[in-house]
Amino acid sequence: MHEELCYHERVQSLVHAEARTCVEEPMQQRSSIAMASSTRKLTLLSCILKQPSPQKEVLLQAFTGVQLEDCAGRNSMSRSEVMDICRDFAEHAPELEEDRYEMAYHASKDRYDFCQTTGQNEGVFLYMELRYGKKKPIVSQPAVSVAAQPADRPVTPQPKKKRASRRKGTSASKSEPAQAAAPAPAPAPRVLTEEEKAAAELRRQQRRALRERDKGSWY
Repeated sequence: MHEELCYHERVQSLVHAEARTCVEEPMQQRSSIAMASSTRKLTLLSCILKQPSPQKEVLLQAFTGVQLEDCAGRNSMSRSEVMDICRDFAEHAPELEEDRYEMAYHASKDRYDFCQTTGQNEGVFLYMELRYGKKKPIVSQPAVSVAAQPADRPVTPQPKKKRASRRKGTSASKSEPAQAAAPAPAPAPRVLTEEEKAAAELRRQQRRALRERDKGSWY
């Protein structure tokens, strides 16, 4: 009940505001205003007030921010019937003052963004939606995965294989010094011939004779 009173008070204040713009004008300016009014665009509210009943009541509620379900309940209609009345009005209405928000409507992200940018209510957004079509949701581009890249691109070797090859190289390099440090095998003893044995025996006898002679000289 409180919402009904608030709604009627808001509608009455809007209607009185539209009426005062014509009543309070000075008489000497009415001729010039009459000429300008022929080119002045109607507002959404003034165009709705020109509609017959019961469409006028439905449009006043729908385009002033009342939810379509509540509007249907107040007028004993279905939601689809309310939507048909609003769509027919938006498609056949003349160019209104609110049509200047067309670019802002297309640039806005959603209903809230449009209302924040233009300062209009949700009813004006509904009018723009029915007149210019629903906005398409903005879909973010998915990230391109590595698997989706072209198959002809060069494939880099895996790091694990590189590490394995380095390990093999280091193990081989470590084994080389160990093998180099191992002692060489002893050479096989040489077998003397008979002549070499006789020459060696002769040399021993000569060395013995020299020692004997040296000994005699000391005495």
